[in-house]
Amino acid sequence: MSTLGSPIARQAAGGGGVITLHHSPASAHSASVRIVLAEKQLDCALHELDLARSEQHRPAFLAVNPTGMVPVLEDGGHRLTQVFFILPT
Repeated sequence: MSTLGSPIARQAAGGGGVITLHHSPASAHSASVRIVLAEKQLDCALHELDLARSEQHRPAFLAVNPTGMVPVLEDGGHRLTQVFFILPT
């Protein structure tokens, strides 16, 4: 995937709308995505999940990511569920 294919890279270049990050403070992968978003000063709607309360296994989140894993980055109608594809390279 090219750098411009990443939602983070597209928004940093001035393209794309609001992105939504489904994350948990207990997730190291979520933290890496939040750090990059903060470093690039990008607008992002945050949806925090409490993994200790198994919120990632509730039907509302399973509709977002059937594997029940965080982070998930939503960009328009697209959802990226793996850090490798979320972060710019």
